[in-house]
This record gives sequence, C-alpha cells and structure tokens, in this order.
Amino acid sequence: MAGSRGGRNPRFFTPQGRLLDLPPPWHPARREVLGEVASRFPTGVDLGWREVDAVLRAAFDDHASLRRALVDDGLLTRSGDVYRRPADPDTGPGRASSGA
Repeated sequence: MAGSRGGRNPRFFTPQGRLLDLPPPWHPARREVLGEVASRFPTGVDLGWREVDAVLRAAFDDHASLRRALVDDGLLTRSGDVYRRPADPDTGPGRASSGA
C-alpha cells in the first residue's frame, strides 16, 4: 500500500514518499506522518544507527530531527546505538505509559 495514493498524506509527502515537512508536536497529522515513516522499519528487529539513518536520510533532509521525533513519540526505541520498532508503539513514551 506504500505506493497507493491513499497510503500517505499528500500535504506532507511527495508522490515518491519523501517527507516534505515534519509536523510540529501539536499538529493532528504528526502521529500519522511519523507512523508512515516508522512503517519503513521492520517490527522487533535491532537496527544500528547507520541503518536507521540510511532510511531516514532517504525520507527527509533533517534525518536527525526525524529520528528524535520517532524516538520521542515511541515509534522507535533506542538503547545505546541500537534502535527497534516496537510491536505496539502505543505503549511507548508519551502514550499509555506516560512515565508516571
């Protein structure tokens, strides 16, 4: 579905799947946009930062901000230089387990 017209928000992605702009944290489309980028990573697989950066560089010019947003929103987890896309991102930081 990644290549279909309904798979990406055209306001934020080019037809080729490149991110045009990272929505600010308060924007209602942010989770959708970050989720689309996160879907480019396999679930539950450890990835080195170079692998993650290669995918993010292909997606957006400011790959560091994009990586930080994915981690902050719980769509990628980080332990040292190892990243992983969790099976259930709704339990990540800022979600169901709000750090209380």
